[in-house]
Formats: sequence, structure tokens, C-alpha cells
Amino acid sequence: MGSFYRGNWEKLTYHYPSPWRGSFVTFSIDSKIYSTSVDPTEKILMDPYVIEYPHLVENSIVMKWQLPENIIIEQSFRAVGNLTFVNIKITNSDTRSHSTGARINLDTMIGKNDGAPIYIPGDGLKTTEKSYYGSELNFEYWKAYSDPYDPTIVATGIIDPKKGLTQPDKLIIGDWKKTKDSSWDYQIDPERSIIGDSSVLLYFNPKTLEPGQTLEIITGYGIGEQLLPSYEKLFDITELIVDKITGLYCPNEKVSIKVDVLSAYRDRAGSIKIEIRDKNSNVIMTETKSLGVIKADLLKTVEFEFTVPNITEDNSYDVKADLLDENSQVIDENVRTNLINVNTWRCGIYEKTDWSKLLWLIFIIIILLILFLLFILPQLRGKVDIYKVKEGDRVRITVRNLTRKTLQKCVLEDPIPRGAEVDVITINVVRSGNSLIWNIGSLNLGETAVLEYIIHNVHVVPKAKLSWLGGEKVSN
Repeated sequence: MGSFYRGNWEKLTYHYPSPWRGSFVTFSIDSKIYSTSVDPTEKILMDPYVIEYPHLVENSIVMKWQLPENIIIEQSFRAVGNLTFVNIKITNSDTRSHSTGARINLDTMIGKNDGAPIYIPGDGLKTTEKSYYGSELNFEYWKAYSDPYDPTIVATGIIDPKKGLTQPDKLIIGDWKKTKDSSWDYQIDPERSIIGDSSVLLYFNPKTLEPGQTLEIITGYGIGEQLLPSYEKLFDITELIVDKITGLYCPNEKVSIKVDVLSAYRDRAGSIKIEIRDKNSNVIMTETKSLGVIKADLLKTVEFEFTVPNITEDNSYDVKADLLDENSQVIDENVRTNLINVNTWRCGIYEKTDWSKLLWLIFIIIILLILFLLFILPQLRGKVDIYKVKEGDRVRITVRNLTRKTLQKCVLEDPIPRGAEVDVITINVVRSGNSLIWNIGSLNLGETAVLEYIIHNVHVVPKAKLSWLGGEKVSN
């Protein structure tokens, strides 16, 4: 894969534009490993099982295999803007269930650098091998750089499930000369450098597929922006994240908040101040931590700990981080709305009832219960939250299912003012006339979907509308 960058076609994997087995997929089928590359040991090469060679289907390049277990695998590549979306569908066409999983090995080469360093939000720029899984997979993307100090080409891998992508079960940064020989499991060496030849492994663990079921995996990779967006911003907050990519927490749960700061060209000192507000704009927490001295062209991560208040009703929290210089003056800020979310039903918390009043209130309680069952409960089951926020030119629409059931046939419609220029970030969003239409599909209990886009020449944006089977709601 490659992309057009500053007037030139550049490599994002080795060795674009020619095909190369360095980037490949291995599939685990009932613990047997199939591979699209000849390099891994203890594998079964997939070449004999091709049923459809690479061909164009609309705007995608598609290829298919049929494995001896009657597993049909379809792999497609689709370019949207500056990203390539890799879509893998594993379908069980057999009469019995099978365990199926996939591992993608990306041979990262950024421009002329085959040993590109990898940036992980909340953990900095990596030049040695490292593995992320479980609670460590709290980031929405990763980046690869043509140069760690003065990058002219930057690639971004997108793994954010809120954007319709598949979050991997594990991500490994490794030395490609070692990872290419592994068929599935790979043992990292934290001291082993990746600067000679870097790669990124994305694991999607095996799951049981019943006859007729399909497992779909989607990941994005393409051109990205530098951590510092311009030469004028030489001391800047590059990322603000929490330790759960879903952002869902329970009362009394501890939240780890990480702030990345980068200093370009020279050493700098300062501090980070965070402020947390609830949905009513009440300040819940403020704290300031010193950065010490950040060496030139290096990144530092500052971690804060926040304990969710002991509440019995749903709430959401905005987090703001301010970068202060040595004179305590604010030189940069980063705000994440609804970064921390609490759904008490999901956490199994219910308001307590005063049972001492039960005897003399029994009749009223019965009447209220009947009214609740007839009128209030159906409304609760159809309730969703939809927030639309515009920060500069960036618009973010957040939809959350806070009901006790799955919402079916969800469609988000967002009107676009006439004359506006729009650059959509979220995938699978189409523009129809003067509206953006996103067919979300189903939203499970506690699930969040986010539509993001850049809009120019507009100061006021109209309200968005979410409709689903049995109801609809307009944004704030």
C-alpha cells in the first residue's frame, strides 16, 4: 500500500507499488494455520485454495479462497480518501462449527525508511518491540514515521470500533525479520530494535463460527498527520486518552487518564493541568502535574488517576488538558467531550427503595407500578442520547444506546448547510443531497457510535436526527 503525499507517491508498506509477501495474513482454522506468505514456518500455503483471483468489484480489489474445512475467506482492499480499508470476511460454509481467527502482519515502510518507528497514543514513540492487549489496547489508532525527529511522511493505522472498525485482541510492534517467520504466536524481545525493519501485527483471536455464520474484520491504514500539526506549534499536547477505548466505566471505578506532550527542536519544561466536568458542567476534579524537562524532539506521557463518583444515575464527563509553560501560562489545550461515561444499568446499580413506608403506601406503589409498566418503561426502552458538538471546523456527533435492548435499523441523518465543504472522517457515511447519511445498523446496550467530519465555511450547524425501529431523536 502507498499514498500520494506532497506531490509524490510514497511507500506505506514494503515495497509498494510492486506486490511483496512481506505484508500477509495468517488464518487459524481449528488450530491449523493457513498463510498467504511462504515465509512463516509450520503453515499451510493458501495458494492451492484460491477460487477467485484478485479482481475489481466496484471500487474494491477482491480475492477469495475456499479452505478444506469449507471455510470461505474473502479479502478486499478499498481506498477511501487517504485510507485503505482492509476487509476480511470468514464464512463457515460447512455443516459443523469451526474455530476461526486471523492475524495481519504489516511490513511497514514509510517512504525510504524500512525501519519506521511506531507511535502509540499514551505510550510514546516505540523503537523496540512491544505487545499490547487487554486493558493496554486503549488507543484508537497508531502511527508510523519516516523519521522519528523530522517526519515528512506519516502513516496511520485506524482500529477504533466507534468508527466501524474491528478492534484487535492484540497488537505487536516487532522486527519484521523475526515476525515474518512466525505463523501465529510471536514472542517479543523488549530489547530488540525495530529500527532496522519494523512491522505491526494485528491479532483477531479465534472465535467459534456456526454453520452459515460470518466473521468480519475491518482495519484501516493510510496517510496520517504529524503529531504536531504545524511548524508554529512546537510544544504541544498530541493526545488525551483514557484506559478504556469504549470510555464506559462504573461508579467508584478508577480511570487512568494519559496526556502526551511533544517538544520539537529544543528542550522545554512545563506542566499539565487537567479539569473534569460532569454533564451539568460541574467541576469534579482539577490536578496539575509537572512535566519536568522534555528533551528536544522527544515525547513525554503524564498520567492522572480519576475515581468515578459514587452515583446512582447515568452521567458523562468531559476532560480538558491544558499545557502550561514555565510561567504557568496556557500554550495549548485539548478537550475530549464525553470521554468518560457511566451507565448505571450496565453496572447493575439501582436506586434503593425505602421499604419502611411500604405498608401505608402499598396502594400508591401498585398504581405507580402499573403506570410505569404501561407508559414509562416503553419510553425508557426507546431512549438514546445524541450529542452534536462543533470544535473549530471539526464536528462530532455521539450516539449512545442507554436502553435495555438492542436498537435495530439505526440511521443517523445530519443536515449540511448549503455551500459548506465537508470532509468525512467516519467510514461508510454517504452524502445525499444536503445531508450526511450513516446507516449504523444495530446498537447494542451501552454501545456508542461516533460520526466525525470536518466542515468549512460554516459557523452554525443544524441538529442531527437518529432514527431506529420504533423511534427517533434529535440532537441537543
